[in-house]
Amino acid sequence: MAFDKLDVSELAATRVVALPPLARLGHVAAVLASCGHASFPVTPDVEKALDSGGSFELHGVVRRSTLVALLSRRAGLFAARPGDAPPPESASIPTTQAARLALLDGLASRPIKIPRPAEAATLASLTDAERSLWLDIRPFMRRAPFVLPATASVARAHRLLSSAGAACVLVGAARPRVRGVLTRKDVTEENAEACLGAKAAAGREGAAGRDRGGGDGWAGGRAPV
Repeated sequence: MAFDKLDVSELAATRVVALPPLARLGHVAAVLASCGHASFPVTPDVEKALDSGGSFELHGVVRRSTLVALLSRRAGLFAARPGDAPPPESASIPTTQAARLALLDGLASRPIKIPRPAEAATLASLTDAERSLWLDIRPFMRRAPFVLPATASVARAHRLLSSAGAACVLVGAARPRVRGVLTRKDVTEENAEACLGAKAAAGREGAAGRDRGGGDGWAGGRAPV
């Protein structure tokens, strides 16, 4: 089979249309109008992503249908003001976990592929004032998309696309850097509960230390488990 004789790097597009984590609404609308991709990588290195053969820092992937739904609901928008560290408090992003989950449930109820006439109507409904606003994509992107090393076979990518229902698979370095190993024995409900308990206990200890003036707690904001 031809799939077994090719690496993913031999078929992958190297000029990638990407979006920044914080994007002008007008720019998002222009990308949707000019590009028919079902998903977009999210990266601050948008220009580098378009450079053929160049690599870029990946923050996540956002579906086209999610972007259209956000535009339709006018969700995730904010107006940048001088001195703001975006997004400011005026951003139309839920401030509570319950409200955020409700919004995400509403977005999830949308079809994976929105009919083009409905998408075109949403884009046409944006006013010039709205197009000057910013969209915060970060709360709505998938932070752990599928990434294969450049030397993986096309057959493996085909199996992944078919079984997982992913819109795309990203191609990374031939020798990616590894942070750890996860096995089936690690991914159990019991182990997850124990890990959460350890994190909660470490968080309480860190908070108590800060209350006593003992410093900033765990470095980086994460408790060791």
